[in-house]
Amino acid sequence: MTLFADVVVPLPVERVFRYLVPERLRGAVRPGVRVLVPFGRRELTGFVVSLAEEPGPDGVSLKEISVVLDADPVFGPPFLAFSRDLARLSYVSWGEVLQSALPPSFLVRERTSVSLTPAGADVARKGGLGKRERELARLLGSRTYTPAHLSRKLRGVDVSGLLARMESKGLVQVRKSVGALEPRRRPRPQKPPADETQLVLDFRAGSVRGEAVDPVFQRLGAGGFASFLIRGPQAGRDALYVALLREVGARSGTAVVLHPEVASTRAFAERLETRLGGVAAVLHGEVPEARREREWRRVREGRVSVVCGTRAALLAPLARPLVFIVDDEHEESYLQERPAFDVRLGARLRAEAEGALLVMGSEVPTVESVHRARKGGWLVELPGEERPASVEVVDAGRDKGLISARLARALAGALAGGGQAVVFHNKRGYAASLVCVQCAFIPKCQRCEIPLVLHKRGGTLVCPLCGESKPAPIACPRCAGRFQARGAGIEAVEEALRRLFPDIPLASFDSDALIRRGDQDAVVRRFARGALKILVGTELLARRRDVPAVSLAAVLAPERILARPDFRAGQRAYQALHRMIRFCAGAEGGRALIQTALPDHFVIRSAAAGDYEAFCREETDFRRLLGYPPFSAMAEVVLEGGSLRGVGGEARRLAEALRRADSSVEVLGPALAAVPRVRGLFRVQIALRAADREAIDAILASSLPPGGGRLSVSVFS
Repeated sequence: MTLFADVVVPLPVERVFRYLVPERLRGAVRPGVRVLVPFGRRELTGFVVSLAEEPGPDGVSLKEISVVLDADPVFGPPFLAFSRDLARLSYVSWGEVLQSALPPSFLVRERTSVSLTPAGADVARKGGLGKRERELARLLGSRTYTPAHLSRKLRGVDVSGLLARMESKGLVQVRKSVGALEPRRRPRPQKPPADETQLVLDFRAGSVRGEAVDPVFQRLGAGGFASFLIRGPQAGRDALYVALLREVGARSGTAVVLHPEVASTRAFAERLETRLGGVAAVLHGEVPEARREREWRRVREGRVSVVCGTRAALLAPLARPLVFIVDDEHEESYLQERPAFDVRLGARLRAEAEGALLVMGSEVPTVESVHRARKGGWLVELPGEERPASVEVVDAGRDKGLISARLARALAGALAGGGQAVVFHNKRGYAASLVCVQCAFIPKCQRCEIPLVLHKRGGTLVCPLCGESKPAPIACPRCAGRFQARGAGIEAVEEALRRLFPDIPLASFDSDALIRRGDQDAVVRRFARGALKILVGTELLARRRDVPAVSLAAVLAPERILARPDFRAGQRAYQALHRMIRFCAGAEGGRALIQTALPDHFVIRSAAAGDYEAFCREETDFRRLLGYPPFSAMAEVVLEGGSLRGVGGEARRLAEALRRADSSVEVLGPALAAVPRVRGLFRVQIALRAADREAIDAILASSLPPGGGRLSVSVFS
């Protein structure tokens, strides 16, 4: 009986390809193994996802699998099912998702070598070659070279075309070989578990487990998929997570703990090391490649029971996972870029495929998550934590100035009492733009067509999207007029504070002033020991959890977030304010001050009061009134291309196909995206709205062009 295999390849092609399994490989080809397959004029690493006994459509000539790369499957059936659903619901390639789950050593490196054939050498001796052919034959001689080396030696020559012609004449031989597949490393000795006395948990009230979280442990004991949203402070959530991981270890299972940032991953991993010993592998982007691979192998070999990390940890090769934990589930950092998918969706899909427990945690979860959790009865609320002594809202319309008089007095009072302060302003650079006072000319990015941000430290204008940088002009290039800075950034705030407090040591904490992680850590240490009295920071500082509590936390212009063209702007503004205000929680007499042009906005009011329930009610009513998620499902399809006419035409054809596919789905557009050009590519968007996600997925599956193209899809529900 003839056997066939369905194979996916790590290219942006949303297709499964069927190959013939040669007789010599019948016993080796199984779902989950990597294979080398002919793909066009080259060979690619593919992943076998299923076997079949039928060749597929009539008249299609199938190619054979060349090589099987694994003795045992790299991916089991649950992982294949999860990755298939994740790719389908994220509109990305299944092969790219599988490829991203492997360490670098699993990437098959193909080497191409070129040599003269005996016939080619004979023709060369007899002088029967053309000029370019003689040059290449003389360079080769009796040796073997790669096409890249030949291109470097024969500058200005189309080597690939020349090789193709000479190969067709039998003059050269082009061989392709596969490099090392999976280097073996001797496993390192595992650290012995910590003493049992380290496993005492830190629930602040002995009744917390019985009153609030027993349903979580009961579902873990019952087995099968279930999900919970844990709303509460970090200390309470961490204690619950550690208790769950102890239970997982007692059941000889494994678990994944996901955090949105490297800093929070490190903090939790250190706590696990103290509580549970060396049972955790750590996977995040700042772990060196060699160590990351060692950790990956520890997981695959079953030598650890917990994987703690950022986005990449979701794809770790765990055996028998019982729990998937997603902490700070509201964070946008969970959006993976390459391949593009939402890690929170991925965690749910993998937990479902593995029959495991999904636990999402946050002190300020998304409105959508709270709505679904309450509706499904799986919301668990933990006791809240200590709030600042007071939070004051300053009307920037009445008390004008970059640093208002009220804020200046509050800072002076905090510093006079020996305290420290943090001032948040989430705008990089010195000014959002330069404007000529005579002709209104604004310097813009040539590739993105948005205003360039003035960075006074380096005397440059920088594009916030593509990073294009050039020296800041002294005068307008059009009329030689004077430029005026508009929209103050963090550098302007730092400058204003230095004028107000010239003798006070302060530092700026943003990605331009502190590029390297080590520099950021050094500034935090200086602040912790009192060498700095004021930190001026962006969102980068707000995400740090190792900054000591301060006497005063000030937030400038949070209405910038509210002004974003996004139905989730209010939610994001509340979450940002909450994160910044907590810097003074726990300090004796700690105070917060919000300086805003919208003091009466419900988001500002509820954040100042620390009343998440009030915010959630008003935001939910707003979403319900306008038909936004969670009361509908929405999708945004963005098409990109070098020609606006070409992209616009493709967008119009897609919009028409979407409208024909299902009249119950509202199709808006096409229209230029909010940022119409990025890195030289024009962007056109189409918006969809329907009663549920299933309708959105169905219409997109039937209408999107197959494979390839510069197209991205985001679904909100």
